[in-house]
Amino acid sequence: MEKITAQAYNTVGIDMIRSMMIPKWGLVKGELYDIQWDGYLNWKVGGDRALSLDEACEYLKRSADSPLESKELLLNRINEVKRIQRILGEETLFVPQVSASCLEGLYHRMGLDNFSVIMYESPDLIDAALDTNMNKALAMTEMINDEYDGPVVHCSDDLGMKNTTIFSPSWLREHVFPKVKVVADKIKEGGKFFSFHSCGNV
Repeated sequence: MEKITAQAYNTVGIDMIRSMMIPKWGLVKGELYDIQWDGYLNWKVGGDRALSLDEACEYLKRSADSPLESKELLLNRINEVKRIQRILGEETLFVPQVSASCLEGLYHRMGLDNFSVIMYESPDLIDAALDTNMNKALAMTEMINDEYDGPVVHCSDDLGMKNTTIFSPSWLREHVFPKVKVVADKIKEGGKFFSFHSCGNV
């Protein structure tokens, strides 16, 4: 375990996903880094037991039908950002984050194999879940625009591997990026910058 360092992981990056043999959960405390990892590095999505295709479809249906968070919960999240900003002071900017499509959360939960089959056999299930995620992001963004006076709102979705995107650019342009744009436009309406992170070659 002592051979696994943040610097080493950063060097080889996401290419290690399918070969790195480490426990599902862990934490190593070191002099320079506290290193955390989870099943993502082993690509053991869905926990110890991967979801079946039927379970993956049910998960997508539940995701699409899940309700928006309450205004109280959204406000609590913004207040937490403000609290941490007060601790950090003026030299570091701590910003709120919204998940514009939460594509990463979907494919991690069900596994890329299930996700790929559903993309072909039942694409409407994926679109419905992505629409729900977008609406949740819009609700959060509206609250941010009302309650947060900082300059930027951050979004993220891991869309790439080391040498290419995980999904085809044409699929992303049709199913994901329009939803991200809706959220980005709402952020800009509030007079804020839109920041977006994605791992990999995008």
